[in-house]
Amino acid sequence: MGVIERLISQKSDAAIGLAIPESATCWICLDGRSDNHEPLARACACRGEGGFCHLECIAQFAESREKESAVKGGVIEISLWTTCNTCRQPYSGQFNHDLAEVHWNTYKNKDPKQVQSFHDLRLALDHMGGALLDQHRIDEALEFTQRLYDLQKGQIVENGDGTQILHWIEPVEIAQTCNRLGGCFLRLGQLDRAMSVFCDGLNHTVSRKEGALLDSEIAGTEAVLLNNLAEVYVKRGEVSKAVPLRRQAHALREKVHGKNSYDYVQGAFSLGCVLLDGRNREEGIELIEESREIALRILGPLHHHVMKCDHLLEQLGAAVDRETNSSVVGRWEPNMATIIGLKSRADLNRKLVEVSGYL
Repeated sequence: MGVIERLISQKSDAAIGLAIPESATCWICLDGRSDNHEPLARACACRGEGGFCHLECIAQFAESREKESAVKGGVIEISLWTTCNTCRQPYSGQFNHDLAEVHWNTYKNKDPKQVQSFHDLRLALDHMGGALLDQHRIDEALEFTQRLYDLQKGQIVENGDGTQILHWIEPVEIAQTCNRLGGCFLRLGQLDRAMSVFCDGLNHTVSRKEGALLDSEIAGTEAVLLNNLAEVYVKRGEVSKAVPLRRQAHALREKVHGKNSYDYVQGAFSLGCVLLDGRNREEGIELIEESREIALRILGPLHHHVMKCDHLLEQLGAAVDRETNSSVVGRWEPNMATIIGLKSRADLNRKLVEVSGYL
């Protein structure tokens, strides 16, 4: 059964996860129901009666726009399949997965040796792999991302006159694929393969080369790769090797995004966590404090990052107090659950690795 047929068989707006106004219509076909009675859906930031659409209409709209772009020799954008045309927010959740499945089914039988088909397959594989990863279906995401990586690496395609050409892929695009592929290996515990892929991704970033201009997209991708490579070392128990990598990642995030950004907040917290387990404990605490203060200012007290910092700092206060009887972090009041849960430095170190793994 196809995706659209499956949605129709459910015969319930509840399957889409939201209440749909009776007067709502699809912004593409302007009808409330499709010819085959597919329900309306919305998975973006539109409000009121805006943004509702049929999955089939989105697929036809994206495919027709891609064909027009190909005829004119323009660049095909994956956003046609992944982003709301009204509010410009990326689709999310089950709707994004279902749309990715339609996207893949549309192009999966294309010949990758043809230039146009190469582009179509590349975007469909990227969309499907990302949607599966968002749903934590790691094994399936790995399969699609590996196919995308192999496609990008084998860039020989046939030109219109039958000659073969080496198709150009932006290095940052390959680096981003390496980041996702390595992330899949990391989640599956395949640390050696994750390390190899992350290193390959770093080889495709140019901001590390002396004298290169700082490109925000490339530098941002490099920072994520460095941080993930550091996570491999953390999981292998080689924290000393993780520290310089996270320092590099944190410095890049500051250059690209500035201090008043969520990227900087994440980088400070990530670096702070690995420093806590070494000789730079005080610096680690200061970085986590800084991360919390900036997050509190730009995101508010109820943001999950602020609460995560509060929880970790509270645990650190309790652990230090038990070891020295003179808490270095005196203003954190440990609760009883924290004291019972962390009985030694070894418990604390395991907790730090666990918390840093959620970055």
